Amino acid sequence: MTKSSDTFKGPTTASPLPVPLQALQAEHQLILRVLHYLDAPIEDFATNAQHHVPIIRAYLDFSQHYTDRFHHAKEEEVLFSYFDSRESIITAMQADHVLGRKWIHTATEALIVGDHQTVAMCLRSYRNMLTQHIQTEHAQLFPWIFHRLTHAQIEEIGMRFAAIDTHFQNEKKHFEDWANRLANPDALTR
Repeated sequence: MTKSSDTFKGPTTASPLPVPLQALQAEHQLILRVLHYLDAPIEDFATNAQHHVPIIRAYLDFSQHYTDRFHHAKEEEVLFSYFDSRESIITAMQADHVLGRKWIHTATEALIVGDHQTVAMCLRSYRNMLTQHIQTEHAQLFPWIFHRLTHAQIEEIGMRFAAIDTHFQNEKKHFEDWANRLANPDALTR
């Protein structure tokens, strides 16, 4: 049974979110930075696809591996497991993850068959949804979680996140390096 003294009282300006939630926020920043760098290729894709196919293909790979298998695994398999799955905020976040997977899958299939209009439409929808999703997590989900977890639970979450980081260590580094190279498009061809 959790003692009330073990429960966090919520973030204040003097008390930032705990380290595991800060780690998720840092991953969000990387994801948002990648989305920002892909704004132009996504908008131009339907009319100038051949020029952008390599970056779009790399982005789909990033989204499937870094965003979904790595980052969303932390949220779905670890963080959300501490709460009733019927909580409206949890179901909304999971529904966004499912919708995002559908858009990325559809964009991937459309890229294979050369349906550039569908690729562009799916990626625009995904970008818009994911941007709003991350804003909702920062403004609503993380404070909501913060108010409900004990110190012991946060420590356990931190250890479980570390295990995921270790498991995905090579993939994580690969995609972080790729995302950092987006700032210099010439470096992407190296």
